[in-house]
Amino acid sequence: MLRHIVCLKFKASLDKVQTSAALSAALKTLPAKESQRAHCLHAIVCHGMPLDRFSPLLYATLQIPEIKGYLFGADAGLDPEKNHDFVIVADFADLAAYKKYSTHPEHMEVVVQVIKPVIADGGRVAVQCYFPSSL
Repeated sequence: MLRHIVCLKFKASLDKVQTSAALSAALKTLPAKESQRAHCLHAIVCHGMPLDRFSPLLYATLQIPEIKGYLFGADAGLDPEKNHDFVIVADFADLAAYKKYSTHPEHMEVVVQVIKPVIADGGRVAVQCYFPSSL
């Protein structure tokens, strides 16, 4: 399993609680859980639900099945002077899955439209590391 961890530091002028909430709302739609994909596909195929009823980020649940695990959230505030403000942790089966995700148009849309506007200069650090799949 390949784990991708990203820490973000928000611009000083932004409210951290509101920014974290907005970022969480955008990010929660990217992973493709089997149940989400099945529900969306059922609504589209069986009930003729038009795709435009789904937000572009919700539609991403049909588009990025490579995400196997996904956690994110605001910093707990235990060391606010040193810590970043927000963390994203995504798990992938392998390097190929991560690469597909990292260049996926839906992922890039969230990066460009939601993440980049709120992070401070130099406010992103990331690491990718391998762990046993049993974690």
